[in-house]
Amino acid sequence: MKRPIIYDISRLLDARQLLSDYCQSDNLCVDGLRKRIDQFVQIQAIMDLSTSTGRLLLHHACMNERVTADIVRLLIDNFPGAAGGPDEKEFQPIPLHVACWNQNTTVEIVRLLIDAFPQSVRRQSVDGGMPLHYLCCGDCADSVNVLGLLLETYPEAVDHSTRAGMLPIHLACMGSKSAEFCQVLAEAYPVLDDESIGDADVMDRESTAYLGSVFNFVRAHPGTLS
Repeated sequence: MKRPIIYDISRLLDARQLLSDYCQSDNLCVDGLRKRIDQFVQIQAIMDLSTSTGRLLLHHACMNERVTADIVRLLIDNFPGAAGGPDEKEFQPIPLHVACWNQNTTVEIVRLLIDAFPQSVRRQSVDGGMPLHYLCCGDCADSVNVLGLLLETYPEAVDHSTRAGMLPIHLACMGSKSAEFCQVLAEAYPVLDDESIGDADVMDRESTAYLGSVFNFVRAHPGTLS
């Protein structure tokens, strides 16, 4: 007698939950993850949950301080599309957002996520923040190298404000970013002169002039940041 399909689905959901819990655990490692993925895939054959499951797992792993490039690569290889996250209109953080916040994220991890989903560098979360904004207010130890990669792949992000009106440079200066980080970020902004300031709306002209003077001063005197 053929067993009810609900039993198989139940087993699949249980396996997915165990895999999700493991990606959030303090024991996360590439060998343990590979073993659990193999077990999950054996049960998964009855239905395709690869995109939704992989998205959740990669998100959890990128938030975990034990994340490594091998872990991210393993998840991307086994769950195609996981780096893309939910629909753009949902404004939910995607794996690249949370990875840029994680103190143990490396530039190799970020490169894997961008290669898997190039549009991720311009995706906005509910507060309007792009991955660059998350990096500027996060604790990533490899932040200068990650910053260079984000600026290389989508330099326009420096001029994007969150819904609260915060540019990446605002968040970096409010946080504990290094002098080197702030200098690299400041130099990524276009030089503002009197003509460009004059083109701004009247309501924004004063703040644009002030911000422009800050960027130009940092370029001329980078030592003031240290």
